[in-house]
Amino acid sequence: MWNKIAITLLVLTKLKQVHCIDDCSSLRTCQQCMHAPSCGWYLQYRSVNGSGCFKKDRLDLERRDATKGYVHPPKSSLYVISSRGNEEFAPQAVFLNLRLGETFAFPITFKPQRPSWGKRAVELQHNYHKPRIKLAFFSDCGGQHEEAIETSKCDNVEFGKSVEFVVKVQQVVCAKRQPEKIKTVEISAAPSGATFRLNLYVHCNCPCEMEGTKGNPELPEEVPGCRGRGEFVCGVCYCNEGWAGDSCEINTTNVMT
Repeated sequence: MWNKIAITLLVLTKLKQVHCIDDCSSLRTCQQCMHAPSCGWYLQYRSVNGSGCFKKDRLDLERRDATKGYVHPPKSSLYVISSRGNEEFAPQAVFLNLRLGETFAFPITFKPQRPSWGKRAVELQHNYHKPRIKLAFFSDCGGQHEEAIETSKCDNVEFGKSVEFVVKVQQVVCAKRQPEKIKTVEISAAPSGATFRLNLYVHCNCPCEMEGTKGNPELPEEVPGCRGRGEFVCGVCYCNEGWAGDSCEINTTNVMT
């Protein structure tokens, strides 16, 4: 009798996972998890009970054992892809791998190179104006302000003197069924005409949930099954009707009758 009660409680727990301890654990698919800015999906491909959606501020996802699983979307990272000397912008181009909902900040420097510049204002402008991406500039304008303020314009910038701007980027939302591709945002300095290229890649889809794939194409073939009673997707067993549990090991029909 007690065994039957214990199994019943376990089934009810599994069936009511949407009422878990935080908003992230209630998200049942990798795609849902990715589109929640505070969450990240951890896939542990050698186990059927370690995967799921976790809060980023409660779990250091990047320090999970890489030999046992992976995190999606991965940690945001910036790579300089062009940084030549004697250019007005430094660097001239970067590649930013960005998590959905995460704000990433990085510095760029503008330095007038032509003597005819003299002393004048410089204003940063960009060519991306859709609401899905937020782009902002901050600077103390070479000490003209006590601390960096949000501004795209600095006055009285002298020839040969550098002024630093901090660029803050955030992808607020992904478009429905948006294909993953690199967006190139051009930032120009007026009236100089010098340009800086921000190549931005935002993770909007889960590879393991893409149409035409089983499990995850990036992972080894020896992923665990669900005892033939469900489908293994992104590290989680989605059990057929009448079954529950991490590996679909519980017959809910027998227990509940």
